[in-house]
Amino acid sequence: MNEGESQSIAGERYSPVLHPLAAQTRRRTNVVFFLTDDHGAWSLGSYGCSEFHTPNLDLLAAEGVRFSRAYACTPVCSPSRMTYLTGKLPSGHGVHDAMLAEDCWGPKRRRFLDGHATWSDLLAKAGYTLGMCGKWHMGDDDNAHSGFSYWCTKAQDGSVYKDPTLVRTDQG
Repeated sequence: MNEGESQSIAGERYSPVLHPLAAQTRRRTNVVFFLTDDHGAWSLGSYGCSEFHTPNLDLLAAEGVRFSRAYACTPVCSPSRMTYLTGKLPSGHGVHDAMLAEDCWGPKRRRFLDGHATWSDLLAKAGYTLGMCGKWHMGDDDNAHSGFSYWCTKAQDGSVYKDPTLVRTDQG
């Protein structure tokens, strides 16, 4: 396979970076993906910060994989989250700014990821069990999205951090 060429897995086309995760059949690697808002890598000890103490995150980084060349595509959460899940720039997935409240919950909510292949789809098709906990903010936040069997998100507004209302949906 040439660099940058996509692979077909379970009838979907994916980048070669994700392919090794799906190819493992005997012993599966645990995958834990943290995506935080307004949290630069510079604020973690595992990335060289001596001012803040982040021993638990540093231990996870030491025993797992650190992304040293992953960058947010925009300074706002929704398009960056969409990019991390799809591998597409905002021009490819269509989300260019933070979601409006009506996009995320209520009668006008939208599922912006529908129609896009995601790493959550790839991992679920490869037999992984996926859970989502925290702020989704990519549309239709109250309902589990493709690939996830556990879903616990912050209801209505991703910016409320003290005593947030959580919505839990079990799919499997």
